[in-house]
Amino acid sequence: NKISLDFYLQIDSIPAVFGVTRDPFIVFSSNIFAILGNSYLFSVSFIITCLKLLIDHINMLYVIQD
Repeated sequence: NKISLDFYLQIDSIPAVFGVTRDPFIVFSSNIFAILGNSYLFSVSFIITCLKLLIDHINMLYVIQD
């Protein structure tokens, strides 16, 4: 389950890598290393906590603007 979450979060970086290079080897290898790095450095609870804080911050910005 954790591997699938890491894979899902790294799918977003594919268009960014294609903005830098068109070499498929670099795109593939950078995403594989990103998935491995995320699974090593972060736990799922840390990622979820950070996402909650980010969403709370965005919501507060909307409240302040209104």
